[in-house]
Amino acid sequence: MRPQQEIVIDLLPEEAWWGGVVNDGIRMPFPPGCEMKRDLNGHLAYNQGAPLLLSNKGGYVWSEEPFRFVLMDGQLRITGTAELIRSGRCGDSLREGYLHASQTFFPSSGNAPDRKFFNVPQYNTWM
Repeated sequence: MRPQQEIVIDLLPEEAWWGGVVNDGIRMPFPPGCEMKRDLNGHLAYNQGAPLLLSNKGGYVWSEEPFRFVLMDGQLRITGTAELIRSGRCGDSLREGYLHASQTFFPSSGNAPDRKFFNVPQYNTWM
C-alpha cells in the first residue's frame, strides 16, 4: 500500500473551487466559506467523478488516482497517494489553471473521435 499524504492549501480571498463529482455540479463553484467533503475513491454520489479540482484564482489539484478532499475553514485539505498528488497555481483565473492542468497532466492527443460519434444516433439508456 502506498503512503497517504495530506496537502493543505490556504485559500485566497474570494477563492471558489470546481471539480470532483458530477452530481455536485449544481453546487459549484464551491464558494468561499462553504463546507464540502468528498471521497473520490468510493463516494461519487452514484455518478462520475474526476481527480481534478480547479479554482477561480488559478489553483489546481490533480492526481492519477482518486483522493479525498475537504473544503472548510479557509483551507482545502487533500488526502491521497503522496507521490501522485500535484497541486499549485498558474495565473489568476479558472481558465489559466485549467489550461495549465490539462496541458501538463492530460494533454490532447490531437486525434478526433471516430466520425460515427457524430454521424449516427447515440443511445443512452440511463439518462
